[in-house]
Amino acid sequence: MSPRFFTALLAATVVAVAAAAWSVLHGPVTATAVGTGEVAFPLLAASPDTVRRIELRTTEGAMSFERTETGDWVTPEKHRYPVSSRRIREVLTELADMRLVEPKTGMAERYPLIGVEPVDATDANSVELRLEDAAGGVLAHALFGVRVWHRTGDARHGIFLREPGADRAWLASGGTDLSYDIQDWLDRAIIDVGADGITAITVRPEAADGFVVSRAPDGSLAADGHEVDPDLLRRLASGLARLSLADVAPRGEEAVAAGASLAYTTANGLVIEVTERRDGWLTFQATATGPDARQRADALNDRLAPWRYRLADWQYEKLFGAAQKAAGG
Repeated sequence: MSPRFFTALLAATVVAVAAAAWSVLHGPVTATAVGTGEVAFPLLAASPDTVRRIELRTTEGAMSFERTETGDWVTPEKHRYPVSSRRIREVLTELADMRLVEPKTGMAERYPLIGVEPVDATDANSVELRLEDAAGGVLAHALFGVRVWHRTGDARHGIFLREPGADRAWLASGGTDLSYDIQDWLDRAIIDVGADGITAITVRPEAADGFVVSRAPDGSLAADGHEVDPDLLRRLASGLARLSLADVAPRGEEAVAAGASLAYTTANGLVIEVTERRDGWLTFQATATGPDARQRADALNDRLAPWRYRLADWQYEKLFGAAQKAAGG
């Protein structure tokens, strides 16, 4: 064997040994470790319907969701306004389906690399989630970190997680979107009445004469005593279609002067009045002019009357923007 060949072989051996040593000390633990494939949250998976409280914490703050006696979800951080039950069901299902795929680092200094550091750490990117039953028993508690967008276990993606207080982090299959913007969790739907269901609109501008928009037998709309572009009237008639909130707050007991208002009448005698308060918020009130609408009016008032709302600009424009233009403003 030539000296040059021996030197090259020795160098290659040293490199291979060093690489193997680095892999053992720093590389991921193999997927055959104990616990791989197990359900990530067994208590939750066994009884997801028993969840009564959800707490979510990030470095920016905390929010919580509580299930009421009627089965609805509300958030104390928004004056117990309703939360989207569909969104909650999706999150609970996704969490219950998660499985531990691969154990990862147990070194605290490496937690920030995969986003599973404590949420009170400096510049933390983790999300801490805690799920409890009616007695306060913990069904799931974990720090969620970086999501991976490739097949993980039997799921199309995965997420890193760690139980608070535990050393070992894990790569788990699946995952869920744990937004820490409370607006993403609210039940944002206000009301949905399509334009075809509106038979009349009473327009009461704040600084102009009011008028009534009526629907003719042929389906067309006309403003009594006003020449108004038909397209503008159609936009105004669609103002209650898929109406959703941008923000919400308690209506409050303080007296706030009313500004402009719109009263929409439907074919079955339901009247929905939308009032723009002087403080910029909108309020809703329903009345029934016929027996067929009484139950619907009561249900709307139970849900909407305690609150004041803000709308996205484009939805506000279909209501009061269109009304102001129709009034010549």
